[in-house]
Amino acid sequence: MILLFSLLVTVPLGVAVFLYLHKHSSKLKSPMSSLATVHTTLSPDGSVLVNGELWLAKSIDDNLVPEKTKVIVVGLRDHLLLVSRQHRRKLEANRTTSI
Repeated sequence: MILLFSLLVTVPLGVAVFLYLHKHSSKLKSPMSSLATVHTTLSPDGSVLVNGELWLAKSIDDNLVPEKTKVIVVGLRDHLLLVSRQHRRKLEANRTTSI
């Protein structure tokens, strides 16, 4: 009887500890400065894919950004990513001139 009780207590407790440690040990990558792909047209609001995750987003350029366009994440407000096509172009231009 004592063995059964100890198994009923320790096994779920062990599983709970394992799940807790596993969840908190995974490192979440910040979306800041990440390259994103427009999933639904930004006009200026829509959605983007960043690192395989779908986010609500807003274009800070305040213009229409069509689907499948590459943008860069320049900010975060609550759970809304702020993205820019212009900043991406400047970043790419700086990379090519510095090589």
